[in-house]
Amino acid sequence: MPAPAGLAWRKLVLGPAPAAAEPRPAVSLSARPPRTRLRQPSPESEIGLIETLRMLLNTTAAGARDIVAANPTLALESFDGPPRSFGDFTLLARYALRDSTTDTLGLCVSVANHTARRLLFDPGSWVVRAGDRVYPVRTADFANELEPGATGAAFLVLARGPNGEAARLLSGNDFEISVILSGSVNPRPVMRVPLEGFKPL
Repeated sequence: MPAPAGLAWRKLVLGPAPAAAEPRPAVSLSARPPRTRLRQPSPESEIGLIETLRMLLNTTAAGARDIVAANPTLALESFDGPPRSFGDFTLLARYALRDSTTDTLGLCVSVANHTARRLLFDPGSWVVRAGDRVYPVRTADFANELEPGATGAAFLVLARGPNGEAARLLSGNDFEISVILSGSVNPRPVMRVPLEGFKPL
């Protein structure tokens, strides 16, 4: 670049070009909610979670931690609270397992019969409470009957909230679990009673 008439350049400083500003992402408000990154829960994924809950029950505490550590999408939380009494039976939440790919929560619950009768439970009445929210359980693996003095394990799966929305429950919540007792029966309805004048067979 030539100098103006009557002047001469004495010094020229060269420097780096100014950095180009990074383009800002375009932001706009959409009428639709964003697409979720979660897989939709399915009967297969719920059955798989129940099988994992059962596998954790049949291993040691260290073995359960190793199983969960091998799958980074799982989160396990064990509970050591007292059992919750419902008169004839008690419920004890043992542990919760969350699958972050489907936002599905599984619970293992011990059910103990404290009577001398066989207890019958309503299979559609399982409910999980977390805070002030109530979540009906749609998928439960339990025999729905319990012999006198026996203890059984119930496996519960929460895939969606009451209105079909994602439950977004973490495994470390303080869960309260309940079920309705539909009836009880005598486990030995026939008894041998000696009658006068009759010899026992």
